[in-house]
Amino acid sequence: MHIDRISVTMDSWLKESVRDASTRDGVSISTWIRATASEKLSRELLGAALEVWEAESTPFCDVELKRAAKTLGISRRVKTS
Repeated sequence: MHIDRISVTMDSWLKESVRDASTRDGVSISTWIRATASEKLSRELLGAALEVWEAESTPFCDVELKRAAKTLGISRRVKTS
């Protein structure tokens, strides 16, 4: 795997929070940011796939959305247009 270096600019409070979070997780800042970015992109891709599913099928009902949120251990976000 080829890894590129990038420079990231952020507020001091955010830098310290990232440093603290990576320390708690026992990983480097680079590893923590890479994992966090990967998780966000995965959620975006899943969201896009679910939107396609709903467009080609029927929208998920409230019961299905509540069950999925409970299974995933997350709170449901209300979709805004």
